[in-house]
Amino acid sequence: MKNLKSIIAILGLILSVNMVAQVAPSSGKKILEVKETIEEEYFKVVTTEGLSDALMKQLYKIMPKKLGKYGFSDIAIEEMGKVADTEDLLFQVNLIDNVTKDKFKIRLSMLSKNPKYIIKEINLDDYAEGYFCNEIEEENDKFTNKTTFDSPILNPISFRKVKIGDKVSTFIKIDVIGITANVGKKGVIILFEDGTKIERPDEVIDVNVNKKGGGFLYRSFFELNQEDIEKLSQNRISDVRLFIFDREINNGFKLQEYMKCIKDK
Repeated sequence: MKNLKSIIAILGLILSVNMVAQVAPSSGKKILEVKETIEEEYFKVVTTEGLSDALMKQLYKIMPKKLGKYGFSDIAIEEMGKVADTEDLLFQVNLIDNVTKDKFKIRLSMLSKNPKYIIKEINLDDYAEGYFCNEIEEENDKFTNKTTFDSPILNPISFRKVKIGDKVSTFIKIDVIGITANVGKKGVIILFEDGTKIERPDEVIDVNVNKKGGGFLYRSFFELNQEDIEKLSQNRISDVRLFIFDREINNGFKLQEYMKCIKDK
């Protein structure tokens, strides 16, 4: 019941939000403000941690319609969720305008009395090589001479690299929600935007009750070989499948950048 009330409250804020004006898409009834209140705020990690699948499903349904009056008639949402490491509860949508092929980041503060969207066009070509590497967490264990590098968790994927002496291993973790429980199942497929795949038919999948929402959490955690690492650093993931359950990936460009960083650590 508590989760349901939270979902209703958040959706209410989003549905009732009043937009403010300045510069944005060329069409639409209103224009969105371009503003950065703190340095590099638009490069912060967007996460769905703590947000239920039911809430995210509603947000993906609502957001395209809400943005329609601002000139976004045809969009692809790359990433959506709350902004990590902020004192206020900030909500952000990163998207591509399929008409102009421009990229935008749209921000909403859910806790302020007058929440507003902020929009900023982004161009990945303007990022310096390795820009996202500062988001990779490094942990050193002086007792075991073990160093661990972790990428941020971009639901449902994260990467980990472990160095112990001369031994180096790189792993991927994938989570997908399924509607039924199936124990002892196998099979992982990672699909890329260019149509190529990484297939692991014998990879064992763990399943548990999804504590953050309905259904069951399917998880695969396995070591990547050098060919996998090269592919992940050169291509963007579009979809993943664990057993028979699929999930579309909306932040493939960032996952690709994280793998480049992990690879070079």
